[in-house]
Amino acid sequence: MKKNKKQFEKWFEIGSSELGFAKLGLEESDEFYAQICIQAHQAIEKFLKGFLNYNNFEHPKTHDLSRLVEECSKFDKNFNDFWGDCEKVSSYYVDLRYPVHYEQKTRKQAEKAVEVAERVKKFIKIGR
Repeated sequence: MKKNKKQFEKWFEIGSSELGFAKLGLEESDEFYAQICIQAHQAIEKFLKGFLNYNNFEHPKTHDLSRLVEECSKFDKNFNDFWGDCEKVSSYYVDLRYPVHYEQKTRKQAEKAVEVAERVKKFIKIGR
């Protein structure tokens, strides 16, 4: 089956921009950790959806990273290695988007979210 490289590159470009912004936040500030976690989540989401599009699979309309990892693992079982970390980063998304759940995040949590995004990006980018 022919791969959809054009769509993949669009998703990957946006995800890379999101990740770059999250990394800049860590480098330039000692605050905004919740927003950095959201940016890392967004980057991971774009990378995973880009991978699914690359494989001509219409991604589900969800922000749940563990669900997206599950879909990606149908094409490559090694995605299962990201399931736990992506589930954790995904849990920040709802917590940080709505005031009823809002909870500040720590620098350590933000660094971990960015690190997960970096690993997912690197894993997906190899060979594509």
